[in-house]
Amino acid sequence: MKQSLMVMFTLIVLSLCVSWQAHAARYALVIGNGDYPEYRKGVNELTKLSKPESDARAIANLLQKYNFELVDDEGRDKVLLNADQEEMDQAVNQFINKLKASPGSQGVFYFSGHGVYLNDLLKEKNSANYLLPVKKNFSAKSPERFKYNALNAHEMVERLGNTDSQVLVLLDACRD
Repeated sequence: MKQSLMVMFTLIVLSLCVSWQAHAARYALVIGNGDYPEYRKGVNELTKLSKPESDARAIANLLQKYNFELVDDEGRDKVLLNADQEEMDQAVNQFINKLKASPGSQGVFYFSGHGVYLNDLLKEKNSANYLLPVKKNFSAKSPERFKYNALNAHEMVERLGNTDSQVLVLLDACRD
């Protein structure tokens, strides 16, 4: 992770830890996706990314220093690396369940990987940002693949807003 980004993130976490209640439960979902399928024009128009895994580990280590319990797709205390769609969906569900079980808790959601904005020209309210899992091919020629095979960031934020918890969402995504 670039040094300046790490310093900025550290300052954000420090300010949150000071302003948030010290006794509240703290949970974090940290996802680092970089091992995307090989680029093939018209079939898979994503490229592999070299930094998401190391960035996610660095963020997770920092959060653990401030007593954040990590949540992955099986509810374990670990970072989620190179997750497919099912693992991402399960991890979000685990994270939300932890937050709901501890009203007043604090949460951080961090994603590093590919993201895409899908603009629905016919129904603007259907336009959304998507966080992309690994193990799937994505191409601009097949926009429905994004909608049905990726994590809708807008829906996730809405669900997080219904947890009675304070949640910070950080997206370190290449947005195409």
